[in-house]
Amino acid sequence: MIFPVLFYHEGEQNANNAFQDALRESLYTDQTWPGMACEMSQINDCIVSPSQFGIDIFPAYVFFRRIEDDSENGVMVKKIEGRELSTDELLSEIEDAYQAVFDIDAGGGFVDEDGDGKPDAQVNLPARPGFRLGNPLGAYFGCADVLPDWICRVKIGYILLLILLIALMVVIVKKA
Repeated sequence: MIFPVLFYHEGEQNANNAFQDALRESLYTDQTWPGMACEMSQINDCIVSPSQFGIDIFPAYVFFRRIEDDSENGVMVKKIEGRELSTDELLSEIEDAYQAVFDIDAGGGFVDEDGDGKPDAQVNLPARPGFRLGNPLGAYFGCADVLPDWICRVKIGYILLLILLIALMVVIVKKA
């Protein structure tokens, strides 16, 4: 399975929207946790950073292939910097990343056989998203199929705050 990551600035919301659409439509991503978009002002919520891959132009896309025997590791198949991809282009890039062929060399590293001539990096990818991720509703449940997208992208802190406010309002109404 492929795990794409998008790095973008707040003003590049169209890149994020196309990215989310492609993740929902792709046959080559794990729908329980298909990938993640990392807004640069909140980069601490992301499991990887652009500097790990030498990225300094945004929006930027990094495509990882999960290692079959070890779902917590991935190999970077490709990266694309500085241009916004449409949903169709992203679907094509995800499929292309899925088709890439890798072998393990004698030193235990990975040899890229997809012909792109770029070095590949092995990184640790958590098997399941944790609370530090920005959108737990979208990560744990297929809520985009049932609820509006904005609900699925809500951060866990806002959900807890909303529950607290509702509980407070119920207490006030019962006392009145």
